Amino acid sequence: MTYICKNCYEEFNTPKKTSSRMGLAWIIFIFISIGIGLIFWLFMRGKAKEICPHCKSENFVRTDSRAGLILISQIKDKTKNYEVEIKQARASIEQDDDDTKRGMLVLALIALFFIIIVNINN
Repeated sequence: MTYICKNCYEEFNTPKKTSSRMGLAWIIFIFISIGIGLIFWLFMRGKAKEICPHCKSENFVRTDSRAGLILISQIKDKTKNYEVEIKQARASIEQDDDDTKRGMLVLALIALFFIIIVNINN
């Protein structure tokens, strides 16, 4: 079973669990003071939380749930738009690269022409 985080949109197999800090409560309870350990245990007791392993958010759903399927479809729609933008940007970069190559060739030919003229006159 896979999950998807509603915060960072990363998919993962199992959520991480935060520590419940019960070990620290037992150390305080035994070594320092029964009263302080008991008070600390009362305030810090509780269940460990499941979190996203990528962004540490508690806001995630299973990918086979209705909310997970909606998130996945929204992400796929966004990536399609990005793919079109990337293709257009790639074409623009290739055109700029071709223009730069032509410009450098023209500059090299002009420099070569001037070098030949200077050498002929000397």
